[in-house]
Amino acid sequence: MNVIAAAAHVSKRTLYSRFGTKGELVSRVIEHCFTCHIEPVTAIRPPEGKLGERLLYAAGKLLNASLKPEMRVLDALLVWVGAHEPQLLQIVRQRMVEGPVALFASIFRTSVESGEARLDDLEFAATFTFDALVRTPRNRIMLTGDLDDSARAKRDYLERAIGLILLAARA
Repeated sequence: MNVIAAAAHVSKRTLYSRFGTKGELVSRVIEHCFTCHIEPVTAIRPPEGKLGERLLYAAGKLLNASLKPEMRVLDALLVWVGAHEPQLLQIVRQRMVEGPVALFASIFRTSVESGEARLDDLEFAATFTFDALVRTPRNRIMLTGDLDDSARAKRDYLERAIGLILLAARA
């Protein structure tokens, strides 16, 4: 709270009077991250086109958004939340996945309805796609460093991963 108060140029007393607890302050910051950075991206509607093109568009937007500095700050907050507010951590993790998974499910649903794809379990396919196209490359960029954070490297990775997903969706 000392660091936050100093950065905000207010006293700790002001922070506590405004937010009550550290947990409430963290909850508000997390809510701000969702409102400003996650929800706008998951509200996108990919342009018309083939399944692979729509997946590439959505995955590119989600991956780039997940690599923004604000989202990296959210990662640090989640470490604190995990140690101090475990019930909030579960809610946050669920919310972080719901929007992107729903976006991929919507893309798959359109393709299934048009006959472009065959998928028996849209929810599983959408969750798997989120993991393959957003979580995995993000972790490779941020944690292991074996994927460049360049537009070309991300696009190459996404195109290759989408190629595998399309093979499964058309089987």
